[in-house]
Amino acid sequence: MLSESTRYSQDQAAGLAGVEVEDVRPGYARASLIVGQNHLNGMGMAHGGIVFLLADTVFAHACNARGVKTVAAQCEITYHLPSCPNDRLTAVGTEVYLRGRKGLYDVVVTNQRDEVVAHFRGHSVALRG
Repeated sequence: MLSESTRYSQDQAAGLAGVEVEDVRPGYARASLIVGQNHLNGMGMAHGGIVFLLADTVFAHACNARGVKTVAAQCEITYHLPSCPNDRLTAVGTEVYLRGRKGLYDVVVTNQRDEVVAHFRGHSVALRG
């Protein structure tokens, strides 16, 4: 089993994107990032993949915080508002359901004005062995 600090340091995609993991405990995680120029799409807004990466990172930490290797089985995201350069996005993920090897997690991404930018829902499955 990987320690929390080891797992954080091995998540190179989130690290390169500038994701800062702020809080992790079983069934809960919070992380944020500042939208930079390297996060923008051709329209000058945060690329949807960056918002998804932030939400997915929170989902991964929330469902792995019990020390059981868990992966995504299915994820979906709904975008509500665009994000602009220098916006601070915060994602908070909470466990909705956990039974046996299957879990369900909701992640809400907000900006610095507490406006909801996106909703993410992830279905997890714990690996055997």
